[in-house]
Amino acid sequence: MPVSVQDYCSTPRVACGDWQLELSTRVASRPEMWDLASIANADMVRLVADAFLDARADILTTHTPRANAIAMNSGPVVEVNRQWAALCRAAIDNHPRKNRLLLGTIGPVEPLIALNEITADRLEAAYSEQASSLAAGGVDGFLCHGFTELAALRAAVFAADKSGLPVIACMTFDSASEPPTTALGVTIAQAVAELSDAGVAALGGDTGDSPESMVDVVAAMRKATPLSLWATITPGMPQLVEGNVVYPEKPADFASRAPALRKAGASIIAGGRGVSAAHITALASARK
Repeated sequence: MPVSVQDYCSTPRVACGDWQLELSTRVASRPEMWDLASIANADMVRLVADAFLDARADILTTHTPRANAIAMNSGPVVEVNRQWAALCRAAIDNHPRKNRLLLGTIGPVEPLIALNEITADRLEAAYSEQASSLAAGGVDGFLCHGFTELAALRAAVFAADKSGLPVIACMTFDSASEPPTTALGVTIAQAVAELSDAGVAALGGDTGDSPESMVDVVAAMRKATPLSLWATITPGMPQLVEGNVVYPEKPADFASRAPALRKAGASIIAGGRGVSAAHITALASARK
């Protein structure tokens, strides 16, 4: 039986890591959009879902950040989202360790409302189609993640909320700004105020490839809201090695970041780019 987002947010939890990283080790030819993997490589999606669940992740998130009508243009939006949700739902339901949560991921698009490149109504319509498809596949709620534009995130939250399922809203903050803001100048106070009014179940964010600064972001959010907080981090700063982007931290070092994030107020810690199933195993072992 599906668990609730609110219940999961009330105690320390670990979410899954980098789907693209884990899929790339199993898929021979890379798709143009990894969101399409649910159709082209369904067996691999099942294997990665099982790998994250075996690593003791409490939460699976569908890898659907760009699976909307704007990013995919004329692509199979409904099928992609429904299948991602259905594959992850089956993995959770069939896994021996029960009581896991499934969140459908909704991400930003390139056109900006602030530059009049897209309207909030058009964006909300695209996200509504995506959210309803994810809901049909069996998600327990939604993770609106990776946004820098508050108006776009609001559109995603409003669209997801129409499904009647809980929504977690997260923004990406610039680690170099002081105090932290998004690339478009949204402050933590602004984000917390507007998204709290929208009735989200939890708030959170990430700082891109700067995991060290995420503690300060979580602490600032904790001062601004009593809502449960989600923190996404990477295993260190990326390095270019023989033409490949590599994240240097070993699983144990990555997991060592958890106590400070928990102390700052994070309920849920998730793996960003470069976080393998092995990293999640170490993070789950450090759960307190």
